[in-house]
Amino acid sequence: MTCSDKGHFEINLPLKHNVGDPESVFTTIRVELDGPIHIEGHLRRLIEAHASLFGSNLEIEENDIIDIMSRSSNEQEPPYLVRLDIDKSERITASPRTLTRMPKEIRLSTQPLPPGPNSARIKQGDWAGYIEARRMANYNGADAGLLINQGLVVDGDTFTPIFILENGDIALPALDLGAVKSVTLNQILNQDSNSRITPLQKRITLSEAYSCLSAAAVGSGMGIRRILSINDREIGVNSDVDLANILRQHQKLIRRENLD
Repeated sequence: MTCSDKGHFEINLPLKHNVGDPESVFTTIRVELDGPIHIEGHLRRLIEAHASLFGSNLEIEENDIIDIMSRSSNEQEPPYLVRLDIDKSERITASPRTLTRMPKEIRLSTQPLPPGPNSARIKQGDWAGYIEARRMANYNGADAGLLINQGLVVDGDTFTPIFILENGDIALPALDLGAVKSVTLNQILNQDSNSRITPLQKRITLSEAYSCLSAAAVGSGMGIRRILSINDREIGVNSDVDLANILRQHQKLIRRENLD
């Protein structure tokens, strides 16, 4: 165990979580050769989630977090992922893990939504249900799990699903159903005020997902992936629209503008 000069900062190597303990919030950050990706958005989500769950008023310095992540990951070769937790006592822990590469086109299996808060979902310390959703999806021959509740699409196991529906609307599952806000997708969509991608947040039935023109999965560990099928039903068979490619092109445009 290594502690920083601020008492509530702590690094455990290796970090062991009690998956039955809901008294923490977390986010998963992707680290590339040039450092953590979208760290500002991840810290903002952590602070908001901690305040919502525990009524806190955290002030976290980005440089402190980068230092914690760096010291916890000194044997990792980028790209890799770091899970950053803040528990009820405001202790911050970092846990690195290897990045699993996904194919560019992924197949999904529907899985039940793990239990969680009734309001917009917070990533809590009890993430066992998400691990089980991915495990069961893999058991069913899929790459990842699409989380369903009462016939409605809620979220992905480690990603946000986004769809072009039959009527042409670009849509995300409604947050009030229990989805987790996607830092990666938010960065892609909101950095450019002139973006032509303006998704609706709405209740999306599984039937609408099956019949959509195109679908994509977006997340820190996932990147941007085309959803090829759901429960072995091919997506967008008669459509020439590729939402994943649209998002990738938009992401490249944002990176190019930031370099200018």
